[in-house]
Amino acid sequence: MNRREEPVFRRGYLFALIACLVISFLYGFKYVVFLNKNPTHPDYMLALVNMNVLFVISGIASFFTVRWYYRLKDKN
Repeated sequence: MNRREEPVFRRGYLFALIACLVISFLYGFKYVVFLNKNPTHPDYMLALVNMNVLFVISGIASFFTVRWYYRLKDKN
């Protein structure tokens, strides 16, 4: 594939981004709803911090994995 024919943002990156968003949102929701010790005062800020940290870590890992996959695919 020529450089001009390559899409700027491949579909795998979009799928990885959506998966990271869903996983991080569900993890933060699980913390606020199920793991909270005081259900009358949920700690939303801690849940948001957990979501952001998980999104960044899983996003970096998944983007490197997608990048590795596309490099292997482009060599063949």
